[in-house]
Amino acid sequence: MKDEQHFVQDACEILAVAELQRLAEKAGLAATRNASEKLQHFENYSAERKLTEESFSKWPKYRGNLDRHLPGFFEDLIGVIGDTPMDFVDVERDFRNLNLKGDFVIMRDRHDDISVSLKNYQGSAKRPQCSSSTFNAFPLNFIFESAGVGMFLGPDGVRFRGSAQRKRDAALRATGHEDVVPLMVKLDELNAAIKDRFVYDPDFEFLDEDEFDKARKEVGASGQAIILEILHRLDPATVKDRLLEMTGLDGREEVLLLDPYRRSDTITNEGFCQLRFGVSDPASTVEFGAHGQSIRFEFILGSRSLLTVDVPFTINKNGAWISDEYEGTRFHEKEGLELATGQRRPMKSKQLATSTNTYVDFDAAGIF
Repeated sequence: MKDEQHFVQDACEILAVAELQRLAEKAGLAATRNASEKLQHFENYSAERKLTEESFSKWPKYRGNLDRHLPGFFEDLIGVIGDTPMDFVDVERDFRNLNLKGDFVIMRDRHDDISVSLKNYQGSAKRPQCSSSTFNAFPLNFIFESAGVGMFLGPDGVRFRGSAQRKRDAALRATGHEDVVPLMVKLDELNAAIKDRFVYDPDFEFLDEDEFDKARKEVGASGQAIILEILHRLDPATVKDRLLEMTGLDGREEVLLLDPYRRSDTITNEGFCQLRFGVSDPASTVEFGAHGQSIRFEFILGSRSLLTVDVPFTINKNGAWISDEYEGTRFHEKEGLELATGQRRPMKSKQLATSTNTYVDFDAAGIF
């Protein structure tokens, strides 16, 4: 995602809080009349990142979704929690530091705060991506607490990087996962082979899309097989708990999904509420296995399939080759040399990495 688009998306999360506070004021239900201050926060954020009306018009659906859905959400919210005084407060920055997903909280006197994770999609919310990772980090996320991008918290409370083999393996042994160590080493070897082939091998000095696609599928299949073996060695309850956290359905916070055509949330939508209660029910289980180039996880309660989560395995180019089309060569300042269309970038190509994405099939789960 381009920086400008990311800033527009974040700005609209701030705007959502201001708009909800405005709706509360309009209904005479705002505990504090500060919607104008919250709107100013949106304007300040936008100005600091040089966002203009043209910026928002490039990705109009982020703001359009708020206009289309927030009045209905507010009305439904009052129907559930009652017409008591309330404030909507932006907590996205503070909560990220606490490893929480909430973007805003609904505050009321003599009631617990309601933390809400806002998912505002320019595309469809039917099958959203809820997390991304690398082959090495993905299984570690099932074993250790996350402590930042690519970082984990060991049993001694010390942070370590997932790529730091010695510290990682020591942490695995300390948590009783000695049998996982050789499988993580296999992932290390797979990563090293990928770097050797795509970053340093002369055969990939220029990108051959057909060969790269073939290699990407081979690498995905190898990573999938190793990680399936790791997951089968873990406590099923651990796998389930991590999936609930990844999908935002662990009950710690509420979820509000918006896209240009649909809205659903875990506060006012009965189907979404039932889904969350079902997947978190102690009697529910998670089954998983290979599905094409993905690992498919399925929440099962009794004889019913409640929710499907797919995690495809691939390689992220991360701009390793020049994608712009032009004649001859051009000087690239960041690389410090002349490069042709399709040629490998010596510096940038080192960021090429294995990749997993997590997709949740909310549409089939019937929450819209």
